[in-house]
Amino acid sequence: MIRTLLSCLILFCSIQFTFAQTPDRPNAFTGKRLWSDHQTTNGGSFTNFGDYGSGFELAYLRNLGQYFNFGVPTQLMVIDVPDELDNLTTFGIDAIGQFQLYRPGSRVIPYVSTGVGGVLESWENLSFQLPINLGVNIRFGDHAFVNTQAGFRKSLDGDRDHFQYGIGLGFYLGKVEPEKEVKIRDKDGDGIEDFVDNCPEISGVAAFKGCPDSDADGIEDRNDICPDVPGTKETNGCPDADRDTFADDVDDCPDVPGTLNGCPDDDQDLIANQDDKCPNEAGPASNQGCPVEDRDGDGVPDSEDQCPDAAGPLNGCPDGDNDGFADNIDRCPETAAPLSKDGCPEIRKEDKEVLDYAVQAVQFEFSKAKLKPVSFPVLDQVKAVLDKYPGYQLQISGHTDSIGDAAANEALSIKRANSCYLYLVSKGVDANRLIVKGFGESQPIADNNTEEGRSLNRRVEFLVLPK
Repeated sequence: MIRTLLSCLILFCSIQFTFAQTPDRPNAFTGKRLWSDHQTTNGGSFTNFGDYGSGFELAYLRNLGQYFNFGVPTQLMVIDVPDELDNLTTFGIDAIGQFQLYRPGSRVIPYVSTGVGGVLESWENLSFQLPINLGVNIRFGDHAFVNTQAGFRKSLDGDRDHFQYGIGLGFYLGKVEPEKEVKIRDKDGDGIEDFVDNCPEISGVAAFKGCPDSDADGIEDRNDICPDVPGTKETNGCPDADRDTFADDVDDCPDVPGTLNGCPDDDQDLIANQDDKCPNEAGPASNQGCPVEDRDGDGVPDSEDQCPDAAGPLNGCPDGDNDGFADNIDRCPETAAPLSKDGCPEIRKEDKEVLDYAVQAVQFEFSKAKLKPVSFPVLDQVKAVLDKYPGYQLQISGHTDSIGDAAANEALSIKRANSCYLYLVSKGVDANRLIVKGFGESQPIADNNTEEGRSLNRRVEFLVLPK
């Protein structure tokens, strides 16, 4: 039943469109050479080209619109099906719809087509197939075109699925009719279709997709500061007579090219030639553009330079540690201390406490300068504090009570301070960072008439000082 209905449909369409032909150009015939690949879909190999079937196709095409054709191809083929049939002759007729990508004047026209076909094998067995094709028509001359096509044919009878390829010639029937004029929608009348016109209400130019350039300077009006006067891109559409990229209305020297508000500055001292008393020699504005004496070349005139022979940023003086204190007033020129008063870092409270603790914690044998072992960890802490402040020195001051001869006490205080000095040097402290002093009994901090007072007066003090 299904086979009968499909046969009737193919025959009906063929008759209808045969009688629908007119003398106009919508009618065409094609003839092409065909090859069929039953190998790939039936257990064979695509590359077995010698086993491909071959034949011919004649087809009638009728154009029903700019993008659609109806066709009736007829095919005579000799096919091979792997392990089943060899040199089987078939005759087929299809009814197809062809959807083409066509615009007036096109020479290359791609298309896709599909439909239904009837195939008669050995003039006995009728089967039906559903073809799906991709192809392209390449026009040459007024009446002819090359047709090439590749497709897949789905069979309703099992093992007859196959690929089909073809190439041939086609011919248009009827007289050559001129291309029909295609009306376009163009509200502003600038020749640019509204659907691609960025300014469909205002007449414009193609270079700016339909938007205007009133002064024809190559800059679209909406980006042109001076849309009615031709200008340059560098000045956003405004005129620039001297071509120095400064628009005339903001150019202090509109007729002479320059880099300083449009004026020349030959010595590049940021003073325009017209205001520069020395236009060929760079100089500061304070000297009307003329150079001033600056021996160290730091830009600070010698008359104002506090360090005229050493270049620097602070009143002409260098600042080696960049802490805002010029080296000539920085007590610690190699250590940055921007928050201090003299350029040296402030001693932290916890470090001061270490030094204060060491005053009484450093101990010596009775009436001698030899350090007791309990003093070593204390002195190690003093060294750790000194390591934190590389811009400082350490003054070691020895003191005694008033018991005994004053000269002997002074000598003992120096020896005790020196013992601390020798210990710190042995631990890697630079000797140049240590100052040793002995004050004997001359600087008591408590009453020498009591044992407690005398104990406090027998001490070694540690004071960190800027270098």
